[in-house]
Parts: sequence; C-alpha cells; structure tokens
Amino acid sequence: MWDINDKAKANFNGRVNKDDFVYTLMIRQTDFVSDDFYSQMLALAMEKKKNSLLEKIKLERLSEGLCVQMLHLGLFDDKSASFEVMEEFAKSEGIVRARKCIEKYTSLILERLHRKSLKRC
Repeated sequence: MWDINDKAKANFNGRVNKDDFVYTLMIRQTDFVSDDFYSQMLALAMEKKKNSLLEKIKLERLSEGLCVQMLHLGLFDDKSASFEVMEEFAKSEGIVRARKCIEKYTSLILERLHRKSLKRC
C-alpha cells in the first residue's frame, strides 16, 4: 500500500514524484491467523533472529469496502494515466478517496496462467 507524503499532498499538481512515496508493505494472511497466533509467531521469530525491524511488524485487518480498481498494464512511470482514469470515474460517481492506493501485484498469477494456456495449445 502506498501514499504520498504530506508535503507532496499539499503541493499536488497531478504528477507523482517517486521520492514522495510512503510505503506500507503487506502480506495477505489467511483468516485463521488470529491476534494470539500472530503474537506467538512474532515472539518466536524475535527469539530466533535479533532484528529491530521485527518490532515494526503488526497485524492489521483491512476492509476495502467501496473502491475503484483498475488493471494497469505497462510501465510504472506510465501509471499516472491509469490514475487519471480512476480519478475521473470516481468523480463522475461521486466517490471520494478515503485512503491510500493499494497495489496488488499479479505477475506470478499471470505468468502461471500464461504457462497453462501454452500447455493447452
């Protein structure tokens, strides 16, 4: 998940500077990962490996609700065109952005599907 920093938001002109990105890296967990299970596994990891970054890890639940999604195909630097399309759509539907952009990378999924379709040929 990413957003731009507060200074960039205040001076936003429609173009995104990569230096202004603020990231939250996320890994989807299955529903059986409870708060207790997470705490136990984190404690175990901290015992095995001393790393100060482990203290920054947290378990969060995310509910997307109403959202605008788009599959962007192409270069990262060309994403502004996709954002413009989504912003225009949201505006036309009366949807106001409530939070950050969440990116779901599908390259492995697409690669596997492509391999399967090649096998069928």
